[in-house]
Amino acid sequence: MSRLKSAFALLIIFVIVAFFSSCSVEKEHPTSVGNENYVPIKIESINPESKNYRIFVIDQLKICVHSIEVVNDYTIVDISFIQNYTDTLVFAGSNIFLKSDEGIFSALPEPGIKNLQPKYLNALFLRYYEDDLPGMLVPVTVKHFSGEVFGNSLVRGYLVFPNNNSVANLKLIIDISLQYYDWVVFDYVLNKDFEDIFGRYELDISGIKEPADNCPLKLLLVHTNYYEGINSLEVELQNISDKAIKALSLIGTFYNDFGDVYDSNVSYIAQKLNISPGETRLFAWAVNDIVTKAEVEIDEIVFMDGQKWSREEEHK
Repeated sequence: MSRLKSAFALLIIFVIVAFFSSCSVEKEHPTSVGNENYVPIKIESINPESKNYRIFVIDQLKICVHSIEVVNDYTIVDISFIQNYTDTLVFAGSNIFLKSDEGIFSALPEPGIKNLQPKYLNALFLRYYEDDLPGMLVPVTVKHFSGEVFGNSLVRGYLVFPNNNSVANLKLIIDISLQYYDWVVFDYVLNKDFEDIFGRYELDISGIKEPADNCPLKLLLVHTNYYEGINSLEVELQNISDKAIKALSLIGTFYNDFGDVYDSNVSYIAQKLNISPGETRLFAWAVNDIVTKAEVEIDEIVFMDGQKWSREEEHK
């Protein structure tokens, strides 16, 4: 009987391994850009001469490249996405490339990045995940490399590419697919919300240098989340200064599904903090159920040494 059980267990393991091996093969799918020879659509920036940041608009998706740095043999792109669709836009690691005079480079997952400051690693847009699948007879861990932009939200982070030879004539290649592979259901999931913007896009990001905003905090996420009867404003921040922060205040503007302003100039405060340089922190505040979208800006910051920063003083 014990031999029979062992044989059965080996059979189960063989079936699972064979299944996941088949999943790792690139599948043809009508809603995936897929082919590397797919000709990209060139998107003109709305501020093509800007050296501080560059904005690109694809229907209801706004992409902003804030800065480009070369650090320790990597080209690092600080990028944000603002989308006004209701569903989540998922980017696989294979959806984003950097094109330079030296070639085309894929974004790197964190395990492949060496000798970079926590400032960058703590705020990567594309994340490397290892998820344990529930309900399996034997433990199965699925690894994937992706980034998400929630509906009606802002998401910002770093893209890291293995390019250190040339930052001239840089182009960012972004694939927007109608589908992504969902490891929960073991199949492609269609998202027709993005049918109008399906395709491969080329963004000219040459000449972008330092960001224009000197705010010590960077907004990584602005999102409203309705969960178990509670609607909340979720804001993720990163301390990009060289000093710890003990208090901050934000100013928010809130919208409903019709795009109407529900409330504006609303102040939120967080204090008794100790946010170290490079550290990220997620905050949440309850908001009215009618709110489906929020816009937020940093208003004031107090450092641990007592010094202060304010947007009003910065813009004088």
